[in-house]
Amino acid sequence: PVALVPPGKCVVIGAGLAGASVAAALARRGWQVQVLDQADAPSEGASGLPVGLVVPHVSRDDCVLSRLSRAGVRMMLQQAQTHLRLAQDWAPSGVLERQIDGEPQLPAQWPTAAETWSRGMPDAGSVSTNCSVGPGLWHPHGAWIKPAELVKAWLEQHGSTLRSGAKVAALRHQGGEWKVLDAANACIASGDQVVLANASGAFKLLSELQQTSHTIDGLRPNLLKIQEMRGLLTWSGDSDVEPSTKYQSFPAFPVNGSASLIPAIPVARGTAWFMGSSYQDATEPERSDADN
Repeated sequence: PVALVPPGKCVVIGAGLAGASVAAALARRGWQVQVLDQADAPSEGASGLPVGLVVPHVSRDDCVLSRLSRAGVRMMLQQAQTHLRLAQDWAPSGVLERQIDGEPQLPAQWPTAAETWSRGMPDAGSVSTNCSVGPGLWHPHGAWIKPAELVKAWLEQHGSTLRSGAKVAALRHQGGEWKVLDAANACIASGDQVVLANASGAFKLLSELQQTSHTIDGLRPNLLKIQEMRGLLTWSGDSDVEPSTKYQSFPAFPVNGSASLIPAIPVARGTAWFMGSSYQDATEPERSDADN
């Protein structure tokens, strides 16, 4: 059995989706959380994208990742309903996932009840008459969401405080607590626990810590598996388009699969469509340009 850790002080490094969600979850459980971010404001990295999708993962064997993703989608939608403005910051639009070379596929014994999560869609036109993207999977619980708005709401949770412009250079475990140090070796935060939610920046901190401490001796093999991801995002507003012709050539819902298209998102001056994709860092030899 795993021993329960009583609430205490925790330092979270990174104020994006990962860091803000951890901070909010801990604060709800009675922890005092200090969130540090090197930028001048939260969501300055990938979490600052104008819009993203909430979609369950699908696999032929309904693997652990797929099952966890459905739990994650359920919890994300609960948080959106609690903290965000419907149709402004998020919407349960449903999402069509294109099948590329026949993948992904639902499990062979996919029960009828599970079709409330994902079901095969041989012809996307049966969902929307103006959509012709080929066969795919329809996810009724899929949604679009503005990540930065959710990060903002999570960081406002009672018990959590944010310090921006905090450039973390090193970690030390001394006297039974973690100390977070800046480049001048000054302690800028301390806590019983520390959570690294600063994307690829965690690699540098952990590598430095491994050289100075035996606290994480078994970590090296996992550090070698970390790789950066990058992405491209294109968007356009429609303030100069006649209302009667808006999005006539677009599906009525978000579409993903190799890349994503999210239409009719409310922005400051009307609405806009967004299209993007992610890929491995350019320094990775395994990178393929197929998904660009």
